[in-house]
This record gives sequence, structure tokens and C-alpha cells, in this order.
Amino acid sequence: VSTSTGIGDYRGPKGVWTNLAEGIIPDETCDYSAARPSYAHMAIKKLVDVGLCAGVTSTNLDGLHMKSGLSPMENLAELHGNMFCERCVRCAAEAYRAFPIQRTPKRFTGRYCNCGGCFMDSGIDFGQMLPFRHLGLAEKQAKSQTLSLVLGTSLRVQPSCDLPLANDATVTIVNKQETPHDSRSTIRSFAACDDFMLALMTALGLEVDEPPLVVEGPGSLTATALKKRTKELTQLMRANMHMHADAEATNRVAVGEAVADVWVEVATEDGRVYYHNTETDETAWERPAPTSNAAAAPCLSALDSEGLQLPEGWSAHEDPATGVTFFYCAAKSRVDFVHPHFGAMYEESQYEDELAAVAAERPAPGFLAELVAASA
Repeated sequence: VSTSTGIGDYRGPKGVWTNLAEGIIPDETCDYSAARPSYAHMAIKKLVDVGLCAGVTSTNLDGLHMKSGLSPMENLAELHGNMFCERCVRCAAEAYRAFPIQRTPKRFTGRYCNCGGCFMDSGIDFGQMLPFRHLGLAEKQAKSQTLSLVLGTSLRVQPSCDLPLANDATVTIVNKQETPHDSRSTIRSFAACDDFMLALMTALGLEVDEPPLVVEGPGSLTATALKKRTKELTQLMRANMHMHADAEATNRVAVGEAVADVWVEVATEDGRVYYHNTETDETAWERPAPTSNAAAAPCLSALDSEGLQLPEGWSAHEDPATGVTFFYCAAKSRVDFVHPHFGAMYEESQYEDELAAVAAERPAPGFLAELVAASA
């Protein structure tokens, strides 16, 4: 249902898996986070609003069902995650952000849940368990369905591909390609999802709303907008580091040394220390706050880097304006919203050496030895 927005699929003629199988690097120029819901997304939202659709189950990561107005874990089960959602590894609580969640090598985002657990991106890879709460909602919806409308999926990944067939429901499959469950469908259409939904909504006499021009709340910030913020953050980090360096220098206090420009530290006869303002003749028992510009420096303290696998010299921070995590290298004076290991992590020798060491210590599986022996 998202291909008409510019987002590629996985198993179509130009899908991600199709391209990789042919040795072609998939096109990644599309900013998925900037996509707007398609006609099909908005038509589904209308069916939910008028009570004709009991619930929606999605295996898309793009968050477009959420942008259309559906509510995750209310009328929307997202089995493979949401690019704007991060999930706690301890209590499974979910936090939906305005910005797309960056994937790091160990999946940790550097932020923490109220329970103390680490947040990870919510994407699901092959072999990972599906989120229990979303799967439970999807199964509940499937058990109560009388008609299942399957849009744009190849129906090849379990267990999600089996859900439309639950409860002996009447199944309608809309996909340009054949699926393994075509023989079990009552209605089978090879039309584009938008075209099929237009015909359906026309037959039902329902008017579909336009997709929102401006998204508020979760999903409101795009990766493209964040890239434009990079220059501002670079200047902000430079100023932040200079200001705090000045503050540290100002706060290095010894007897008789100036503090915050006009304050000096003075010791009484009995050894007690107080502070004297040379301009106003004021005194204070506690050290005054610095009066330099460092006091007004923006709060850009580093996030907990545990699990982020940051290279030496890099730190992770949270943008005070957008709340998004960015990475900063002081030596290069560089801000990046993409984890610094990405793009090179599979090329660096340290990873190859680690894999080779693991392979050398771990014996080959028994079935592999049998295959080698049989082929010989």
C-alpha cells in the first residue's frame, strides 16, 4: 500500500530482496520518513472510522498508517515495528517520537525508559520474535473477522501471512503478484491497491479524506529536515564546548584567585573561606555562579553511550529543539544523524577479524560436515 508514495517494496520487480538477488544495490534515495499516506491508507482509515473495519494489521515499518490517523495498539497492530517508535527491552513499553529512530550496531538508541530499561529501535529482522502485544492484538482481530482484506502483501512471511486465513473468514487478496494463498481467496484482484480501494470506496459511497499536509506529534520530523539542522547543531556544539571550557577555567579557584570575574576567595583567620566582590563589596559564604557566557550555554550533555558502540572521539547527544539523537566528533567538528559506524562497519577489518576468531573457535555444525562428506 506504500509503493505509490515512492517507498519501495521487498519482493516486487524492483523490490529490495529482488535487487539484492540480482546483485543490484537497492535505491535508497527516497526519504521514507517524509512520505505521506497514500489513497489506500486514507481509505483504510475511513473504513475504520465508519465501523466497517474492526482493526488493521501492518507489516510495514514506514509509519504511514499512524500518519493517516490510526492509533497503534488501539486499532493498529504493527508486527514489524514503526520507524518512529522505540521499544524498551525490559518492560516492552513503546515511545513514539517525532523523529525517525536511528538504528545503531547494537540497536540501542541511548535513551532509557521510565522503568530503567534501554530503548531499542522497534524494527524486526528475520529470526526475531514479534512484539507480543502487537501480535496479540492482531490475533484478536483475526479471530473476530468475517472478511479479511489483504492489500499489497506477498503473504510469504509467517506468522503474519496466516492471520488473514483465521476464523474461516472470506478472504480478498489485492496484489500485482501471485501469492501462496491465492487459491484460498474468494476475491482475487491484481490491481494496484489505490485503484482497488478507489473502486471499493466508490461502491460504498464513502468519501476519502486527503492525507494530512502537516503531521503533528509522532512522525512529524523527517530525515531531510534533520539534515538541514546539521549545520546549526555543529555551530551549537562548538559554542557549547568553548563555553563550558571557559566555565571550567573560571571555576578553578585558589586562594586569592579571581572567581567569575569580580569575585575573589578570601580566608578568615580561623581558616574559613568566603567570597568578596571587588566591585560591589558584597560577600558570600558560597561560591558564586560564573558570570561568563558559559552560564547560558545550551544543555547538550552526552547521552549514555553504552551499547551504542561509538568510535573513539565520538559522543551522542540529544538536540534540545527536536529531541532527536545526533552524533558529534569534536576533532572533526562534525555532526551526523547517522551512526558513525554505518557505511563502513562491514568493511572495517576489526569486524572481519572478530568473525574469523569466532568461526575458528566454534566447531562447524554436524549437518554441514555431513553435506561436505556427501559431496566428496
